[in-house]
Amino acid sequence: MKKKILIFDRINSSKFPGGDTVQINAIKDFLINHNFNVTVSDNPLENLSGYDYIFIFNLTNPLEAYACMKACQKYSKPYILFPVYWNLDSLKMPVQFNMRMIAKKIMPDFLKSYIRAIKFLKNNNGIIDFFMIKETELFNIKQCISDIIKNAYYVCPNSYAEWNHLNDNFKLDQLNKNVKVIYNGIDLNKLENIEKDDFIKEKYNLPENYICCVGGIGPRKNQLNLVKAANLENINIVLIGKTSYGYEDYFKTLKSISGSNIYFLEHLPQEEVFKILKGSQGHIQPSFIETPGLASLEALTLGLPIAVSDTEPTKEYFSCYAEYCNPFFAESIHESLKLLLQRPLENNIEWVSQYCWENVLIELLPILKNS
Repeated sequence: MKKKILIFDRINSSKFPGGDTVQINAIKDFLINHNFNVTVSDNPLENLSGYDYIFIFNLTNPLEAYACMKACQKYSKPYILFPVYWNLDSLKMPVQFNMRMIAKKIMPDFLKSYIRAIKFLKNNNGIIDFFMIKETELFNIKQCISDIIKNAYYVCPNSYAEWNHLNDNFKLDQLNKNVKVIYNGIDLNKLENIEKDDFIKEKYNLPENYICCVGGIGPRKNQLNLVKAANLENINIVLIGKTSYGYEDYFKTLKSISGSNIYFLEHLPQEEVFKILKGSQGHIQPSFIETPGLASLEALTLGLPIAVSDTEPTKEYFSCYAEYCNPFFAESIHESLKLLLQRPLENNIEWVSQYCWENVLIELLPILKNS
């Protein structure tokens, strides 16, 4: 009999898709191909009685993940946690001059947790009541995250750097948890079949030469410093992605400093993104943190030179196959942009094939079959 798995997706993933959305779909397809019955749901109130395993994603939304944990406990179901976690307060990102970000920077942790909990309570009364979650449980977000990790059947970070970071913040070793690193991956078959589209630049009114940056627009992705860097020599940048939730002011600031060399494209179908990448001179992701950034893996697979921030997860993934920049300094990002313009296209398929989904997700099978 096929084992049944339910994967909890973010409640807002259809409106704000991200790297976790791609990962969830890839895991679903992989497991179906390996004879599992898989359902994806964005509803924490889903009846879990008929499932063997539950997957919980993304501690970036800790209270939502906490509700999913409560669902697993209610139905006595083991869950596998894909944390996609980095403590953003540890990054010392520069404060942008808008009230939301300034308040977030100076606010003590307990007050941030309280405000976040109040907002979650207001929008999710049905979930709170159904699982009989006490309001006070949600006021300490760090404890919520610790409980999610502690009660997981397995924890699957997507790099050893993330594993170390989780351990530094939540003492995974002391919790004696089963931990298995599951790397992010790429759809190698789809990417290998992407051909250069001679009409893509005309379709989106793009210049002849440009460098791409794919990802949701917001402080962590650091498009502000990227644009400042590009403006130093009027380098053409194509930004592909929607403004992340709550960061509309960041986008306005970004637009205000962008000249005619900066091109903005909203979230596009994946194949269109690949075609735009294929027509570019490279891809850059100068984020303050990436774990590691699917777009960089995809760009590398398309034969493009890439530049990423000099953070531990990106160095673990890309080794000598990327240019590295310091995300805090526009001048450093500018140097990486210049290097991308000078580097030729390369065939990286043999090296990057280690990150095809089939290869990275094979590590899941022993977890699911050894119980």
